[in-house]
Amino acid sequence: MPAIRGQCHLMGLSTPKPAWTAADRARLKRLFPTVSKDELIAAFPGRTWTSLQVSGYQMGLKRWRKPYVKTSHPVIDDVREACRAKGHFMPDLDVYAGTGKYFSKLAQRRKKHDFRKVDKAVKALGGTLTIEWCNDDSA
Repeated sequence: MPAIRGQCHLMGLSTPKPAWTAADRARLKRLFPTVSKDELIAAFPGRTWTSLQVSGYQMGLKRWRKPYVKTSHPVIDDVREACRAKGHFMPDLDVYAGTGKYFSKLAQRRKKHDFRKVDKAVKALGGTLTIEWCNDDSA
């Protein structure tokens, strides 16, 4: 493959890729997790979004993700936030907890939750699921 790329470059069929300097890598490391896609592209003229993503991921960098949309259930929201804080996605959680596609396909409109699966997810994230009863007579 490199030989074909070299021949294409010699024939003028492709443009050479600019090499990453130490300063470029340091700037990418500083900007990659937090700035928007457009700001990142503007900070690196001559580089495509794909090349920035590939370089960032090869360096082990991760992009900041928006928080999950809140559901109507605080336990589910806590599980989702714990998963996000550990840098995992919902499909990852399903694999770790052995819950099929429960969290990947978790719809906000779901009326009933399977707390056996929620418990598995909590344990997979290193937590415990506890119930605290109110002793208040008004409840």
